[in-house]
Amino acid sequence: MRDPYENYLARLDLPEPIASLGLAVEVVAELMPINPFNFLVEPYAFKYPFKYPPNLAKELAPYMRVGRPGPQLASWLTRLELAPGYIVERLGELNLRLYESFPVQESGSPGAVDPEAMLVRSRASSGELAWLLALSLRGLGLAARFTSGYRVALAALRVEWTRQSSTPGPRSSCQELDG
Repeated sequence: MRDPYENYLARLDLPEPIASLGLAVEVVAELMPINPFNFLVEPYAFKYPFKYPPNLAKELAPYMRVGRPGPQLASWLTRLELAPGYIVERLGELNLRLYESFPVQESGSPGAVDPEAMLVRSRASSGELAWLLALSLRGLGLAARFTSGYRVALAALRVEWTRQSSTPGPRSSCQELDG
């Protein structure tokens, strides 16, 4: 067993083959809110709009592609614009626009996100909103990568963990692990 940093936490060596093995695992985690704006901004990116340095722009190219948007996504991206100014304020404005435009639905099925369907129904799960935010940032010329860790759904005596893809977009299905 390994932790998120790939450190081994446990090891089991069995001297002979066995027919089956059962393990009971209890996960104890302290969940606490963090400030999502606790980061540094490179001097060239302080004011929006900005241009990435050439070498960085080449490395970030995969995270700036939107692909071929359908009609709903194309319309959404066309209506997006950010006024020039401090990048953190502009990011906050975009985040607020998404929050106000799409009421969050609690249930979201793991797997591929269909931005067209989400834009038509005007509701989204948190994962769908995260992908729309990434596409919106890319549409504004900002590199964005969709990454996700574990989704924790707390309920009475039950915790569900979902490991999601960390590829540039949510393209693969998720794996459910019951705790």
